[in-house]
Amino acid sequence: MYRWRWFAAIVIAALVIRSIHLLQVQDRLFFNYFSDFQFFSAWARDILQGRPDPPVYFFGPLYPYLLALLWGLFGQSQAVVLWFQVLLGSLSCGLVYILGCRVFDRQVGLLAGFLAVFYAVEIFYEGVLLMATVLSFLHLFLLVSIERAVRRKKWYHWAIPGILVGLSAIGRANILAFVPFLVVGIFFVAVRSRNRRRGRLWAAMAFIVGLLLAMAPVTLHNLFIGHEPVLVSSNLGMNFFIGNNPYARGDYQKPKGLKMPEDITGSQVAELLTGRSLNASGVSRFWLRRGLDFIRTQPGAFLRLTGKKMALFWNAYEVPQVENFRFFRSFAPVLRWPLLNFAILGPLGLLGLVIGLRRWRSLYFLLSYLLSITVSTVLFFVLGRLRLQICSVLMIFAAFALVWLWQTIRSKRLIRIAAAVGLLVLLAFLVNRPQPADRLAQDQARAHIVLGKYFWQVQHDPRRAAKEFERAFTVDPRLSETYLYLAVLELEKGDDDEAVRLWQKALQVDPMVSAAHMNIGHQHARRGDWEKAIAAYQAEIRNSPYRVTAYQALQMAIRKRDRAGAGEGNGQVSNGAAIPASPEER
Repeated sequence: MYRWRWFAAIVIAALVIRSIHLLQVQDRLFFNYFSDFQFFSAWARDILQGRPDPPVYFFGPLYPYLLALLWGLFGQSQAVVLWFQVLLGSLSCGLVYILGCRVFDRQVGLLAGFLAVFYAVEIFYEGVLLMATVLSFLHLFLLVSIERAVRRKKWYHWAIPGILVGLSAIGRANILAFVPFLVVGIFFVAVRSRNRRRGRLWAAMAFIVGLLLAMAPVTLHNLFIGHEPVLVSSNLGMNFFIGNNPYARGDYQKPKGLKMPEDITGSQVAELLTGRSLNASGVSRFWLRRGLDFIRTQPGAFLRLTGKKMALFWNAYEVPQVENFRFFRSFAPVLRWPLLNFAILGPLGLLGLVIGLRRWRSLYFLLSYLLSITVSTVLFFVLGRLRLQICSVLMIFAAFALVWLWQTIRSKRLIRIAAAVGLLVLLAFLVNRPQPADRLAQDQARAHIVLGKYFWQVQHDPRRAAKEFERAFTVDPRLSETYLYLAVLELEKGDDDEAVRLWQKALQVDPMVSAAHMNIGHQHARRGDWEKAIAAYQAEIRNSPYRVTAYQALQMAIRKRDRAGAGEGNGQVSNGAAIPASPEER
């Protein structure tokens, strides 16, 4: 069993390292200005000001309500949230120790706890103002509570895992994929009371009641305020389409032309293309059908994409969204220390998993947790922060593998040693297969773009922004987004001709790029050249079928052309007419 002094030592060691890291980088977390945190923070401020929630939740409300609680107690500051996440991350290391002790033994738990202390990726994501750290803590707490319920052998202890699953689900609903495995485990693995059938039923009921109680406020809100039977959130369809469409590459790629955050739910596009008003469930079904249509019409492409996502999920590369672990290491001295990363954790964890399969009954809940989170992530799209949820469990299996290897070496079982080392080498090769050079270059260039946007939009320093955009161009000259942002800077200088040249260059690099035709169309519209504007807007719609503003601009241009042809006005557009506010469309 675990000892509290070791728990305290692990938590304190983790807190020291994470505090050093946060003190060094607290003013350098530029990516937080361009993530979903902006949406969550605005929502949290609405909560504090007493404004009503949306009728139906698109995102789970856990994180914004947590932000509102922290800000209500300690003041509205990013630092408050960052230090809270550092504390949660440190406690998570202690929970890894406890879980390792309960599932295996104290030796494995202690080693796993210190692996968690020195896991660089966890340290990085504690500085990302999103749910990753909170969910990792909740999932670890859930697994510890399951082991406690198994050991206590009292049916009512299963209410706590139910509550924790429910709380996790109102943060990110993919944990619900674990529920069937949990129920099966209660019936066939965990409960061994004298009256087995009755004990299993009561334990399952306690779990389900706890789950429903935790989720009830969200589900009832959706039902009685939004008048829709949505369990948690209505983003399933959109997320499924993002991960399963002809242009998907396995990670998060915004649907071409979709305006975020203005149309974050995709409702404007769905209503435009269906020609009718849709509720939140209808919008979700629209995007879900689009994803299913891709699977039905291109099954081979879907299977290849799924294989790519599975390989990406188990690859050493930390797949970025706006936060890029590899890029940010140059800003964070602690992350440049020789710390643990997935390149080492992945092979060791998988080796421990294989070795432990023969004792699958005692590991049933950890194994089924890994399976459910892996499948529920790969089914949609892969990001490093989504994979973080399983890393704490992999640390326990990695520690078990190391202890097993040491004991096997000491006992001189040469055949077992050779087989284990051979398997470890194979797993290390698979996990550490290099990513395609174009993906790495594109992700690195996009990180420079995010930093450039920070200098431009937050620091109001266009000179430094231009330098970052130029660095992005140097890293990946084929990334058309770079030209779009350079063009916007030229527009702000008043050089419309240079901006048009850059948009045309973007189209040369990538004929399917979003926003370039749109912006060129705006320039033609300003000059009253409606035929060229119409042609440009039509080209934009072909490239970006989900850009609502392109349809609106096309309709406006046709009306203006027809009026000009009828002699109504001179055909000129007032400065700024029909020009959206997004930095990608000017």
